[in-house]
Amino acid sequence: MKKQTDMSKTPHTRLFPKVLAGTSIVGVLATAGAFLAFLVRTEIPMAVGISAASIVLSFIAGLWSKKLSDNVRKLSFSPRVFLSYQSQLEDPVRSIAERLRAGGAKIWIDTEQIKAGDLLLPAISKAIDDADTVLVFLSHRSSPNLDAELKIALEKKKRIVPVLMEKTDVPISLRGLRYIDLTGNTQKGMNELIEAATSGSYGPAAAATA
Repeated sequence: MKKQTDMSKTPHTRLFPKVLAGTSIVGVLATAGAFLAFLVRTEIPMAVGISAASIVLSFIAGLWSKKLSDNVRKLSFSPRVFLSYQSQLEDPVRSIAERLRAGGAKIWIDTEQIKAGDLLLPAISKAIDDADTVLVFLSHRSSPNLDAELKIALEKKKRIVPVLMEKTDVPISLRGLRYIDLTGNTQKGMNELIEAATSGSYGPAAAATA
C-alpha cells in the first residue's frame, strides 16, 4: 500500500507566490507546472487534482486577463485635443503641442493635418467633432478663423478650455469657463494645461454658451 501523504505537512504554501505571480503567459505556464508537480508529490486522486488544477488555472488566467485588459486600455486611450489659435501664435502653440504630445495627448493642429487642396471647413469640423477637448489660445488680436472654430465647438457642445497667451478679455461665450493663464507663471500654467488636455478634468464644458 502506498503511504498517503499528510497534506498539512506538505510545503504547499510555497505555491501561492507563484500563483500570484502568474500574470503573464510565462507566469501562467510556470505556475501550472509547479501545481502539477505539487499534485504528483501529494498523490491525491486524479479527478480531484484535475478539478483543483482547473480552478487554480482559471483564477490565474483571470488575473492575467484583467492585467492585460487594463494595460491595453491605458495604451489605447490617448485624449484627442484640437488646437485653435491665431496665426501669430503658431510658434508658441506648436511648442505647446509637443509638450502635450509628451504628456500623452493626440494633437490636431491645422499646419500638420490640413494638406494643400483639402477643404478647410469640413476638415476642421470633423477634427473638432472627433476631439475630446478643444484648446482655444487667446490673444488681443482678432481672428476670423478662431471665431469660426470656436463657433463649431460651441455648436457641437465640445469641452473647451480657454488659454490666455496674452493679457486680453475672454470672449463672452467663454466667460463661464475657468481659463488657463500663460501670461504670468508659465510653468504653473503649463502644468495646468497638460492636466486639462490629458485628463479631462478642467472645468465643465457645459458652462460655455453660444
